[in-house]
Amino acid sequence: MLYAFIKGKNPELSSAELAALVKGELVDSTGWFDVYETDRPPAAAELGGTLKIGIVKEVLPAGSSAEELKAAAQKVLPQQSASKLLFGVSVYPISMPAYRTQKSVGMAVKHALKERGIKAAFMGFPKQRREPQLTNVEVIKRGLIFNGFELLICESERAIYIAATTDVHDPFEFQRRDTGRPVQRTIYSIPPRLARIMVNLAGSKGILLDPFCGIGTILQEAALSGADIRGTDIDPEAIKGCLTNLRWLEKEKGMQLQGLESKVRLWDAAEVDKLLGKESVDTIATEPYLGPPLKRNPSKAEAQKLINELTVFYERVLPAMRSVLKPKGRMAVVLPAIRVADGSEIETDAKSLAAKNGLKLLGIYKDAEPRHRTVRMITVLEKS
Repeated sequence: MLYAFIKGKNPELSSAELAALVKGELVDSTGWFDVYETDRPPAAAELGGTLKIGIVKEVLPAGSSAEELKAAAQKVLPQQSASKLLFGVSVYPISMPAYRTQKSVGMAVKHALKERGIKAAFMGFPKQRREPQLTNVEVIKRGLIFNGFELLICESERAIYIAATTDVHDPFEFQRRDTGRPVQRTIYSIPPRLARIMVNLAGSKGILLDPFCGIGTILQEAALSGADIRGTDIDPEAIKGCLTNLRWLEKEKGMQLQGLESKVRLWDAAEVDKLLGKESVDTIATEPYLGPPLKRNPSKAEAQKLINELTVFYERVLPAMRSVLKPKGRMAVVLPAIRVADGSEIETDAKSLAAKNGLKLLGIYKDAEPRHRTVRMITVLEKS
């Protein structure tokens, strides 16, 4: 079966996560969505970078007319027994023609439902918004999946896919796992959404290690994915906070994480092989120290000096991380890039770090907001 995955704000990173997790064949891909042929799509809750998932009901040739599109949309309407319902239509990509498509398809669907004796309300959009799409939050709040429906019109250079939304990303749940935890480190903690993506990029099966676990954000997402977690940190307060947060997660989710005190330890990441032994973990996902918080954009010389200092640190810890990783095991590691005063970026030389440590560089994905001075570069490596 075909499924359309509507990607989040970082399409390249979203696609990489889908490629790592979806068991199936990639059929089509744009900056807005990926289409896979698969019998078992992952749930939206398992993904950090996907906004919506829809099962494809019809496939039309690219460039099909508005009348053909409306006719196809009317054919794929779900069977409804209710006398009233709410529905929406979302069109990808964004453009003014897409806005007109959203409106015309929506009215055609409403008319088709009326002929069935169903009084339907169509969720439209104000013209000034210029976005012919429902957000995942709107779909959740209006209960469209369970009490109505949403059609996804996804157009690429190859085809037009008409899909029915089956699942959406719930940002409120990710927020609960972030701000709801008893221990917080706002400046230094990685967002749970990004932590889940990293866990998926590394591979969450088997034993997963975070050698810079902090208060446990990556470990909590790994535990939720089914991994057997291990964590270390050199900061005793971080380890205390990590254990507190993981126990909180157990209660929140009704989980049992056995032996946490022996699996989450106060330890130096540069000697983690002495704690765990060689080739003892299946995957690694971690955000190491990225340098001090920057109050301004530094000069190129200042940024390069900071990157050089951090590189020395990474060169010290990577050999032990590689040692504990099983052959062909993957690690997803955040490496920094520094935005300088002229708007350019000074990056960590991931390629050189990989080569020096017998690691294959599989991909680098940027995750940053315009306001960020330190940019997260999600670096995926494989033990060769």
